[in-house]
Amino acid sequence: MKKILIATLFCFFLVGTALAGLIEEAEKSQFLPLGKVQILEIISNNYKKVGNFSEASKALENAIRIAKTEGITSQMARLLYTKARLTATLGDYAKAVSELDEAIASTGIKNRKSSYLQLKARYLRNLGNEKASQAAYLESITLLPNKYIYAERGLNAISVDVVGEDAYYSTFESLASFYNSPKFAKQRKTNTKMSDFVDFLNSVIAERKAKSVTPVIESVIE
Repeated sequence: MKKILIATLFCFFLVGTALAGLIEEAEKSQFLPLGKVQILEIISNNYKKVGNFSEASKALENAIRIAKTEGITSQMARLLYTKARLTATLGDYAKAVSELDEAIASTGIKNRKSSYLQLKARYLRNLGNEKASQAAYLESITLLPNKYIYAERGLNAISVDVVGEDAYYSTFESLASFYNSPKFAKQRKTNTKMSDFVDFLNSVIAERKAKSVTPVIESVIE
């Protein structure tokens, strides 16, 4: 408890001082590796607040390096995700995508993976890689179907022409089956947004079924 208190007080001291040179000072401090990582995060946040994204990114890079070296896995996904957003702010979307891939691989929490994948999809779209972008959206939907807001956002971002009919419609069918189950009966009645989403899923599937019906042409026998 004493170590935590000292680390916290030191963090507040850093926040109140000039930012220049703090990254180096944090790394040379006598705190445990986890404390150094947390201090570097605070420094990064303060650099970000004053618009110095380059130094904010540098502080996070150092935090990630320490976390990797010391095996601080509990912090890794969040650090990489935050770093990816900073990297994108600096305009390097390709590097941001790579950092997000690391973040995705570093967490087993599905809602994190899903949100990271949707951010990755946006960055891939910025790079002009529409096919990979829509594939990332599809994967995010598959990971977390019970978050219908994520699912809806993902579905609105994909098109049948890019992902192909099978992947496109099977995603709709899977989600429709999920949300039409008795488990969501009460929510479909009380949650208007969910109800609208389910109606949207059902309408797309119905439209596809209507198109796939082969009309019967009666042969004319003379």
